[in-house]
Amino acid sequence: MGKKGQKDVPEMYDEVKKMVNLALTPTGIEGLDAIASNFDFCKPHTRDFKS
Repeated sequence: MGKKGQKDVPEMYDEVKKMVNLALTPTGIEGLDAIASNFDFCKPHTRDFKS
């Protein structure tokens, strides 16, 4: 059976990942999508925040 990872202990890298949140304008999202498509990245599930 596999070993459970420990919180705040890196397993594969030299540093621990941190949670980051970004808010982008629709134009920024389109630009980021265009850049990502050049690298064959797909966009994860996103929420559309409406005021």
